[in-house]
Amino acid sequence: MAPVHLPDIHSHSGEELLIPACVMAISASILLLHFLLALKSVNGLLAHVGILEEPTEKIPPPGIGKGTILWFRVACLLGCLGLLVLSIVPFNREPGDAHHNGLVCGILQIAPYLYALVLALLSVRPKDARHRLIRHANCVLFLVFCVYVYRDFVPLATFTGIPADLGEGRRLWAKIGLLFITAVIIPLFTPRQYIPIDPLVVINPEQTASIFSFAFFFFLDHIIFLTYRKSQLPEEELYPLCDSDASAHLKTTSFKARVFQCPSCL
Repeated sequence: MAPVHLPDIHSHSGEELLIPACVMAISASILLLHFLLALKSVNGLLAHVGILEEPTEKIPPPGIGKGTILWFRVACLLGCLGLLVLSIVPFNREPGDAHHNGLVCGILQIAPYLYALVLALLSVRPKDARHRLIRHANCVLFLVFCVYVYRDFVPLATFTGIPADLGEGRRLWAKIGLLFITAVIIPLFTPRQYIPIDPLVVINPEQTASIFSFAFFFFLDHIIFLTYRKSQLPEEELYPLCDSDASAHLKTTSFKARVFQCPSCL
């Protein structure tokens, strides 16, 4: 009986490396649309046509300040810069490297890092928030990280597969490690900025906790350790109620004053 040769399902053509470039184009289109809709002239035109309501003067949100959020964004900026350098600086590839397909393909692979670097640079400003920019940068970088995991880590879990980008040598693992820090660690541990509804109310740590802290309730550690040391915890030492859960705010948002008229009474 002749042996059956199964196709190598872990062979990669390199086309998946172009997925981040496609997502980058979609992200840039969305940001451009947001920018155009934010223009007063465009808002006035859409309101005149009847698509949008009359534009009202909006108070700009406060900036991120010079605290922890700013330093996390600086770290993200440095990570994007390192990724761009690792991608631009030439190195010796193996002759059979699948994704070494010319100048255009190389530019499309470098473009997501340059795009994320520009967004991270624009978001590093203490007087502005610009959360939308850093979110788009995080999404693009996380997708690049997922592509490398699929190409270079999934084959290691098989008997016959080998990493598709092994020709890059140590630079590959340096790039993946930097991607893991920039696209996974930093977004998970960056504190969230919360704009209080009432500036006089103390903010609950739940509202500013990072994604990792919020997912695993680490923001409650202070209360847990206090209750461990004391037999009874006074109410003053508990976290204040979130202003978004206050009855006055819920009443305002849920029971808006509206005037309903009976059609038969008109």
